[in-house]
Order: sequence, then structure tokens, then C-alpha cells
Amino acid sequence: MNQISNSPPKPLPCSPAMARVLVNLYRGLPPWRHLFGRAMFGGSGQTECALRDRGWVTGRGNDLELTVAGRERAADLV
Repeated sequence: MNQISNSPPKPLPCSPAMARVLVNLYRGLPPWRHLFGRAMFGGSGQTECALRDRGWVTGRGNDLELTVAGRERAADLV
């Protein structure tokens, strides 16, 4: 049985790596400022896909930009 709730929807989960990229972009910094070496080519691709899937960013690589939803999520994290 489906029950209707008056509670607001839960926010989408945000990993620490995703939060770091969102906050970097929110502060006007390059999205991958915190990564060096192999990490730039490994986990960053998965993080970028997850951010795009949630609708928080557009673009690719160093050309990521926050969407309205991404800016709101980043503001919650700062």
C-alpha cells in the first residue's frame, strides 16, 4: 500500500568527492583543483558522471558548470 507523506523529499546522496567538486565550483575554483596525478584520471570520471546524473553539473572535464540544482546543493554543503 502506498502511503503519501507530508515530509519533504530526502536529498540525493552526495559523496565526499562529489561535495568537493561542488564546493570548488561554487567558490569559483577549478572543479578538480584538489586532485593530482592518477586520481585525475581514475575516480574523477566516476564522480563527474554521478554529478551529471543527479543534474548538478553540465559540461565535461575542467569545463564543468553548476546547474541551479547544483548551486543549491553546494550552498547546503558550504
